[in-house]
Amino acid sequence: MNLPLEISSAEFLKSIVEIPSISGSEKILADTLENFLKAHGFAPQRIGNNLWFTLGSSLGPTLLLNSH
Repeated sequence: MNLPLEISSAEFLKSIVEIPSISGSEKILADTLENFLKAHGFAPQRIGNNLWFTLGSSLGPTLLLNSH
């Protein structure tokens, strides 16, 4: 699924929540998020369906968001 580059936070959340992503079947959601991040200039890293990226320098605090 391709999300539009210009999308409100509410529409973004609605779009990704609508993607079926039960445990073991997260590939479509991970692909969608990876493509969205790349389209916005981020450099996501990925192992399987686990996706992460950094923002800013490594000197500040670290925040990890887990979607399960």
